[in-house]
Amino acid sequence: MMIIRRMEKLPEDIYQLATEAREQGFRFLDRLIDDFQSGNNRFDLPGEALFAVFESGKCIGVGGVNVDPLGQSTCTGRVRRVFVSSAVRGQGVGKLLMLEIENWAKVRFTQLQLFTDTPGASAFYGSLGYQKVEETRISHIKRLA
Repeated sequence: MMIIRRMEKLPEDIYQLATEAREQGFRFLDRLIDDFQSGNNRFDLPGEALFAVFESGKCIGVGGVNVDPLGQSTCTGRVRRVFVSSAVRGQGVGKLLMLEIENWAKVRFTQLQLFTDTPGASAFYGSLGYQKVEETRISHIKRLA
């Protein structure tokens, strides 16, 4: 059974997920850990949240939303650090995680944006209604209102 929880601290097994991400060429979970531990980003400003997906007690996915540091308005959120273990990709875990993030975000934000440079992630976000854009450090936008 899958459970998604809002996290006020990092899941204990985030390091295993970060190792998997690193082996796949992604270092953003290392940045998540570093930023969280340093206090640089703890997903604790108004409207922000970090979520983890657990199955049988094991963390299989993570992702969150911040006030967009690039936005002209505090009504724009930025989807950050979304990663799902390859063992469960294609089983709807990422979609459920993003729905949780969006449901949380729509109380505070009118729009979400993100950046990805991988074709697979781009297709994933597109399937969730994110529009592809050609902006510096923003690849996709979705209106929540």
